[in-house]
Amino acid sequence: INVRWIMPEGMFEFPVDAEDLDETAERLVELARTVMPEASFEMQLEWALMVAAHYDSFVEAGVQYSGFVITDVEGARCTATVTVCLSDLDESAGLRPVGFIGSAMRHLDIGQVSEIELPCGPAVSCIGTRKADLDGS
Repeated sequence: INVRWIMPEGMFEFPVDAEDLDETAERLVELARTVMPEASFEMQLEWALMVAAHYDSFVEAGVQYSGFVITDVEGARCTATVTVCLSDLDESAGLRPVGFIGSAMRHLDIGQVSEIELPCGPAVSCIGTRKADLDGS
């Protein structure tokens, strides 16, 4: 299966295609410098380490792409993320896997889930919000 996607400008891409741990670490530090150019190197390094802590779950989930954008929505700073994973479907998905995935996601009540038609075929879209408070540390 050939899968491709085109992300809009402004997306910061996590290096999920790095060859080894050294390259991953180097690219995460580069990303931290790009995302937080005015932060101290110590803060950039802490951010890179925080992201690196999630890489085992990326590998386990079969993540092929992961990226985010920092934007402003109605005066509030927020982020949007895109993650692409390839995974085998359960046999219960039947002949309409998009409908099965959409139904399963609606039951999770994590956002507005809809089935959409892309130029390459049917897909599921999930648009939701999540707020989280972070302490000063």
